[in-house]
Amino acid sequence: MRFHSYCPPEAAFEAADRVGFYLQPEGPSWANHGSSLGDGKPIDQFIYTETERMSSAYGNHPSWCMLAYGNEPRGGHQAEWLSGFVKYWKEKDSRRVYTGASVGMSWPLVPDNEYMVKSGPRGLSWSVLPGSMDDYGAVVGGFAVPYVTHEMGQWCAYPDFTEIPKYTGVYKEKNFELFREVLQEQGMGDEARRFLFASGKLQALCYKMEIEKSLRTPGGAGFQLLCLNDYSGQGTALVGVLNALWGEKGYVSAKEFSRFCGPTVPLVRMPKFVFTNKEVLTAKVEMYHFGREPLRGAVVYWVLRDGQRVVDSGEFGAKDIPIGNCFGVGEVRVPLEKVKGPVRLRLEVGVRGRGLSMTGIVGCIRRGRGRCKPWKWGRSDQGRWCEPWKWGRWYEPWGRGR
Repeated sequence: MRFHSYCPPEAAFEAADRVGFYLQPEGPSWANHGSSLGDGKPIDQFIYTETERMSSAYGNHPSWCMLAYGNEPRGGHQAEWLSGFVKYWKEKDSRRVYTGASVGMSWPLVPDNEYMVKSGPRGLSWSVLPGSMDDYGAVVGGFAVPYVTHEMGQWCAYPDFTEIPKYTGVYKEKNFELFREVLQEQGMGDEARRFLFASGKLQALCYKMEIEKSLRTPGGAGFQLLCLNDYSGQGTALVGVLNALWGEKGYVSAKEFSRFCGPTVPLVRMPKFVFTNKEVLTAKVEMYHFGREPLRGAVVYWVLRDGQRVVDSGEFGAKDIPIGNCFGVGEVRVPLEKVKGPVRLRLEVGVRGRGLSMTGIVGCIRRGRGRCKPWKWGRSDQGRWCEPWKWGRWYEPWGRGR
């Protein structure tokens, strides 16, 4: 867990000690706005002074495992300064690992980093059909130190105007008031909730796709989201599945989110999500597992459903699932000739008796004149569509024929 440009109070370290979080407090600094690193400014010494104080106050907490100076600095000599910062702390205190800064791709590499926080392994592929075969292996594979993804996600949702009256102190959500006024001026004020849920479901789906892509990455060292809640430190950044006050927005729950973002996640690799009933649905099943210990004798099952009707199901033999990711379990193969009409199929993959299942958002894809059903959450779900074969006519997922 990263603390963006600051060090949290001791309560955070105490809580993390108990539940097992690895913490990355920072500097604290974001030496970019009116300041810079390595140019002889007071901030150069300030960072050393503050991190010394942090170590003195919190250094014995086992949850404090990582340290960075802070966020995305400015300065032509920053790499040299950050290298010196990392060397200093490596020699002084070996209880944790060190990196220069949490940065995007345009920032220089710091050769003395013990791990790296950089934004290379993030984003989705928009030039190909949706699928789950890809990962970020080509990005992280060229580095000898662990590569943690910097500020992954940043998928935005529409403002939730019901937050406005919750600001009862000196802070007021004036930006939301302006957004609401603009929507009302366009005669769509009564559509605000629908905009929130439509954009929110898409946001959650994007987080699911990107997080699972990260979990599938061989050699990946994890990811850090910009924020799990809306990030209030940089203007209006509605990137959270929670609001700025850490409340749920209503379109995804903690339980649903944890099914694709947790210590143990069943995953599938599929080349596409849209099929005809002339095809065979294939999915390679693998496990991401970073629990307390390996899963002994784990039985992984799968179920393909059309609503409540089971189209096909099966399970793989008992396996010991080690700590790590990309552990291959087996392959699902289902001929789809028994499917006679356009349907939404849901593939569930889980571990029997462990309370674990792969989950995600199942959305409606309009087909021809068929009515689009509301978005629903399934238990495991990779949603896929199967279309009856018609010679010379193929339906795209959004219902336009060619």
